[in-house]
Amino acid sequence: MNFSLTDLYSEPLLLGIIAAWFVLGIMMASMYAWRRDSPTGQRLINSLLFLLIGPLFFPAWLLGGTLWRMLRARSPFVDSLKAHLAGDELVVSRVVVEDYDPDGSFVMYDTNGQPVSSKSIGKSEKAAAGLRLTHEIISGAVTQKASDILIHPVDDTTFGVRYRINGTLRNVQEVSDDEGKSVVNSIKAISGMDIAQRRRPQDGGFTARAAHGNVSFRVATAGVLNGEKVSVRVLDQSASAFSLGSVGLSQSEQSQIKKALSAGSGMILVCGPTGSGKSSTVHAMLRTIDSIQRNVITIEDPIEYILPNASQIEINTKAGLTFASALRSVLRQDPDIISVGEIRDAETAQTALQAAQTGHLVFATVHSGSNMAAILRLADLGCQPELIASALNVVVSQRLVRKLCDHCKAKEKFPDAEKAELWKQAIDPDSLFGARGCTHCHDAGYGGRTGVFDILVLDRELRDRIARGAVSKEAESSGHQMSAMQIRATQMALSGIVSWEEVQRVAASGD
Repeated sequence: MNFSLTDLYSEPLLLGIIAAWFVLGIMMASMYAWRRDSPTGQRLINSLLFLLIGPLFFPAWLLGGTLWRMLRARSPFVDSLKAHLAGDELVVSRVVVEDYDPDGSFVMYDTNGQPVSSKSIGKSEKAAAGLRLTHEIISGAVTQKASDILIHPVDDTTFGVRYRINGTLRNVQEVSDDEGKSVVNSIKAISGMDIAQRRRPQDGGFTARAAHGNVSFRVATAGVLNGEKVSVRVLDQSASAFSLGSVGLSQSEQSQIKKALSAGSGMILVCGPTGSGKSSTVHAMLRTIDSIQRNVITIEDPIEYILPNASQIEINTKAGLTFASALRSVLRQDPDIISVGEIRDAETAQTALQAAQTGHLVFATVHSGSNMAAILRLADLGCQPELIASALNVVVSQRLVRKLCDHCKAKEKFPDAEKAELWKQAIDPDSLFGARGCTHCHDAGYGGRTGVFDILVLDRELRDRIARGAVSKEAESSGHQMSAMQIRATQMALSGIVSWEEVQRVAASGD
């Protein structure tokens, strides 16, 4: 039986099927062959197969690509199928880290929210080794509940890695110069920084998913002697459920704070040196407020903890968004409660006090050594004494003390001379405990921190003194502010919560 093109033309149905087959092959080739997730050589082969055998090749292409993704990315079948159809670029996020994190319990994400792999920072084995070490350092800091990570050149051959745990820096390890530079480059790459720029200070950040929740990291670099230093601030969102009790406020202190929070207006000012827990205390106060029925707006640098149902603004000085400019903007948004991360300049102080005077409840922090010093600080910034007296309701001064590890604390032994001094202060030396160190606390001897506070509620007499400008530095040096915190710290030492060394440190920090 002979078959010719004339016979084909006499069969319109067959002709239509062949034409449809050819068109469908072209469509499939254009849709699926030339995709970014396929190598160039494979794209050419896919195109020819789609054009020649069209729909018959589609099931094989679909199944093969899905299985390839399942094996490479370790993802479920359905997710692999969807990704293959969508043409998403393959990201093998666990291939590099599986050697030291087989269960994938700690995954870092770059500034764009993409899982970090060797592809993020380079394809060389050196880059992969640097990422492994970076992962080890970052995950170790989260495990040990460090607040900061410092990576810096010790000399021209060595880099040092330190964690700040419970407010104290600890040496973790030393690595070679090549390893240190590779870690620095890895952190800069995932933080969205320019790796080639080593002298100009840069800022960035990244996130991670740990077993207990999400963690954010703020990164800052600076050129130093022998190389480049990286400072990483660890912001663990799982630790953000603060309460007035959890930050260390006693029952009587909590009653004072709650009474102040019930006021419809005025300022609550929290003061202390850097790293004394001021932001945590403010967040604990804000969490006691019904933020659904009241419009709560915070201005922070940076946003450390997520506050449900509140509007949180992060300042950006490079873009011209400062505390002062953000505060002016916030006042036009009908706020009930305003939280100012830090009073740094005269305009912020003046605007915050005026807002507190005109029907807003304002929270703010300021760097100062005591309650009276905080009031003097506002005056030094140019605020009128009458404005301070009328707007300020409560001043809270605080310090952080390290709590002893419950697993290894032991009775402290003192020399006879020191025992005699303690007895003069009506303190039983045999009731005091000291730090030892064990596996539970990573040989530090301490487990967490808590606050000691002194709360000053402004009464009519003090308001009159402030308005007359009668609050002077003699009032600051009277010793009242520090003694209140010392008494609280001493009580905690006698209860075995803190060491006597911490009590002395609190007293020394007020000198």
